Amino acid sequence: MDTLKKILFCLGQLLIFSMTVFFASCSHGSMDSDFEMYTLRRESDDLNSSIKWEQELESSVLLQKIKGADGFVKSLAGNPQFVFASGAEDDYDPIYPQIVGFASLDLSNCPESAKTVLDGFCTAIASSRNAESFMAQGCMYSLVLFKYDLGSLGYSTFSSYILGEPFVSPEILQCPVRFLKGEDFTLDVLIYLKEDSPGFYKIHNIALKGEV
Repeated sequence: MDTLKKILFCLGQLLIFSMTVFFASCSHGSMDSDFEMYTLRRESDDLNSSIKWEQELESSVLLQKIKGADGFVKSLAGNPQFVFASGAEDDYDPIYPQIVGFASLDLSNCPESAKTVLDGFCTAIASSRNAESFMAQGCMYSLVLFKYDLGSLGYSTFSSYILGEPFVSPEILQCPVRFLKGEDFTLDVLIYLKEDSPGFYKIHNIALKGEV
């Protein structure tokens, strides 16, 4: 009987010890977790206080309601396709591409008759055909000098050309032209036209860009 009591007593002591270790372990884990959270929060606060924030610019814009364009349903997010779909494209100024270092490709201010002369002349030069008919009377020397410059550069033909936005005044029209030869060579030229008679243009001068 005494032996049984001793066994039960030992088991009870072992149970109490195990529970003590368990609760002590849980308490220690909770303290570690709280300490870790405190450390992370402190590091976050320190980092935030060390950042130099710039003053917000035009913050009121973010609070404003963006107005829709004419012809759009207000709930739709607009894009260029919606402009054409709305039928209101004539109410907006067109946007033209621009080649950096050359010119804008906006030819809207170029008279059609001048554009015809430019296209004809540049096509003739690119394909090494006769371009004399596009020159004004007494200005043939400018074409001769231009062809001499082309020969000095070692080019007689080009693969294509690009017309840039011209400068137009009552006295003269100056148009930048870029001749292309493959992917590695471009030649920028300024072509000057005058209206010899109403609606009838001729080329008066040709100059390599940079030599004017």
